[in-house]
Amino acid sequence: MYRTIHGCESMHSDTADSLCNLGNVYRILGKLDDALKMHEETLEMRRAIHGHDAAHVNIAYSLLCLAVVYENQENYDEAAKLYKQGLEMKRKVHGAESIDSGIAFALWKSGNLYRLQGKLDDALKVHEDSLEMRREIHGHEATHSDFANSLYDLELVYQD
Repeated sequence: MYRTIHGCESMHSDTADSLCNLGNVYRILGKLDDALKMHEETLEMRRAIHGHDAAHVNIAYSLLCLAVVYENQENYDEAAKLYKQGLEMKRKVHGAESIDSGIAFALWKSGNLYRLQGKLDDALKVHEDSLEMRREIHGHEATHSDFANSLYDLELVYQD
């Protein structure tokens, strides 16, 4: 629909958002090749909109979405590269010492990937950083699902 409104060749943020959402749906359905295609197109469009060398929260999000797809495809090297780029961009946008849920998410996902790669010391470090950031965001006594996810994944690292 957005392509009809804005034109098929239009580089518009609404179109990029729709492509990204479609990529997420494809990933959830297990259609990883389709998800990859949508997320690559989204990233290309967002870079065209915001600048190819720009640090922008939407570009960072696209990098992280691509990383998740590559992780699901068990292409861990590409996933690691994209998680790192997305995390670095999030820190550049929000500030290196910023407390941000997107940064916490990127750390958490990186920790999961490190565990899958057998890099347990790295996994432990970034999971602890993610948990601490999530505590800062939600409060130390909060009962948020992010805590449960972080604690569970820390347990998996200790079990490995």
